[in-house]
Order: sequence, then structure tokens, then C-alpha cells
Amino acid sequence: MNISSWIEKWAAANPGKTAIRFEGRDISYREFDILIKKNGRMLRQGLNIQPGDRIAYLGQNHPQMLVLFFACARLGAMLIPLNWRLAPMEHLHILKDCGACALFVADKYCDQCGSLRQELRDCKFVALESEKKTGWLLLDDLLAAAQGDDHYPDIGLDHPVVIIYTSGTTGFPKGAVLKQEAIQVNAINSTVMHDLTSQDIIMTTLPMFHVGGLNVQTTPAFHAGATVILHRTFNPETVLDCINHDGPTQIVILPAQMPALQALPGWETADFSRVHSVVTGSTAIPDTMIKYWHGRNIPLLQLYGASETCPIAIHQHTSNAFTTEGSIGYPALHCDIRIVDDEGRDCDT
Repeated sequence: MNISSWIEKWAAANPGKTAIRFEGRDISYREFDILIKKNGRMLRQGLNIQPGDRIAYLGQNHPQMLVLFFACARLGAMLIPLNWRLAPMEHLHILKDCGACALFVADKYCDQCGSLRQELRDCKFVALESEKKTGWLLLDDLLAAAQGDDHYPDIGLDHPVVIIYTSGTTGFPKGAVLKQEAIQVNAINSTVMHDLTSQDIIMTTLPMFHVGGLNVQTTPAFHAGATVILHRTFNPETVLDCINHDGPTQIVILPAQMPALQALPGWETADFSRVHSVVTGSTAIPDTMIKYWHGRNIPLLQLYGASETCPIAIHQHTSNAFTTEGSIGYPALHCDIRIVDDEGRDCDT
């Protein structure tokens, strides 16, 4: 069993339930499952992807990235979501470092891949859009050619599934390898943190090339059978519209995003009636932000983690957010924490 079974089992139990809402289109759990299996056939037959192989994705948030993520889980391959803000030479370093054998590219970023194609002769370049591109493989063509059954190798939770490149250290970005087991345990930690259920509606605006966008709420939502409203990027107006019309129950808002949201004319009168909690992190949280959400009687949950922890490691909960203001909370259910001094000795608690 691997994490793609989450989708398969929800597709059987609640096939019509919306798994992903993206730019006006709903993808049900049944459709999501079909897409994952079809892309799995495409990876195996069209690109000869084997267990342990690495494929990369260059593009903003899109359902196709999530499809590839779970298709990799079925095959025992690894997905490397590239930070689309980086320059081509930085992408080149990452692609060489991870040994990617295929790169899926959104149309917006194809033109900047000329130097990459020259340097990476053994890497297959796949255009996500159907527009003809000289020398490129086309996703639609590969999917159309992929036929046959859905027999896959025996892939379990001990197989790595994603490499997140982090700049949390000096020098070039380093790849944090996350096993499927880490994704599943993180989903359980997230479920506890958010009281997450299949009735929840998640709003994802953070980039999924980072663990914050991918794993704080998004992948845990699929474990719970919830709905993810996926945004390409963070856009204040789109966020406000989503809150008013789609009724998300769980959202992530960073301190850097608050000024742009509060500057919107309709922000103060927005309909937050369905929002159970707001999650934040990534930096020191201003007291003003805590008071703002608590003044609306909406718990602001602080989270601490890292790429290597998938990321949920320490967090607040709706039951204690108001009584532990300014704290990052307690260790997650499946996480142990040590606080040590400069000599590596445990500090007093």
C-alpha cells in the first residue's frame, strides 16, 4: 500500500465528492483517481520511469502537479517540484543534483528552458500544454499513447516520493528527501492539528514547490477526503472572492500576506463564518496579527517545521490557541522535540 491508495479508496467510497477545485473546474475523487492511473501508465510506458527515478515539474500550482505526485507514489518514483522563481542556472544545478530523467514544464516557462535542454541531453522535456513545440514531448500525446493495465510494482510507504529543495542553508539549495511514510505521518499530524475531516474545504495559495503549500493542508486534505481549492499563486482579490463564495474552512495566511489582504476594500466585511482556523508560520508572528484573528474569534494556529520534517513538527491547536498566544504550541502527535544548548545538552523545560 502507498499514499496513492488514499485517492483510490476515496474514489470508491465517495466518487462524486470534489477533490480539487481549480479555476472554475471541479475534479471529483473518481476523476482524480483516473487521472493518477492514466499518468502512471504514461510515466511507465511513455517515459520508462522506474522505481527510484526522479521527475521534475516546473510550473505554478496546478492539478497536474498533484496528479504527477500521486502517480509517482504508485510507481515508486520521486517528484521534484521546482521553484519557478529561480533562474535557469539554478534549475540546472537542481536537475543535475537530483539526476532528473524527465522535466514537465508549463507553457509559461518553456522559453527559458533552452539552456537546460542543451545541458541535460539525457533528460526528457515534456510540455504540459498541447501547443506544438519543436523537439519537445507533449503531455497529451504521451497520455493518448499510454494504454494497458494499471499493474504497478509493489510500492510501499518506505519508498521516497518527493525531493524538496530548500535554501535554509548556505550555498546551493539542498534536496530534502521525503518518504511516503513521512507524507502519511504528516497527514495524521495535520488531521490532529486542524481537526481535519472530509467535510473540510482547504484553500491552497502557497506554492507547492515548498512543504508549506504542499503538506501543511493540501496532501493531508486528500488523506481525509476533503476538498482542496487550488490557486495558481497568491492573489489577494482571488483569496477574498474564494472566502466569500467557496466557504473554505481551513486557510493558511502568512504575515507577509496580511497587509495586502487588509488593504482590500471588502476584506473587513468578508464572510469568515465557515473558517474554523487560520494557520501561520515561516517567521516571527506579529502580536497585531494574533490579536486581529482572535478579535474575530478565529483561532490563529502557529506552526513550526522544516522541509525535512514534512513540515509539521510543533503547532498550536484550536483548543489552546487562545490560551497560548505567542507560542508555537506543542510537539505534533507523531513528533518528538529536543531543545539543546550550544554543546548539544538538553535544556531544562
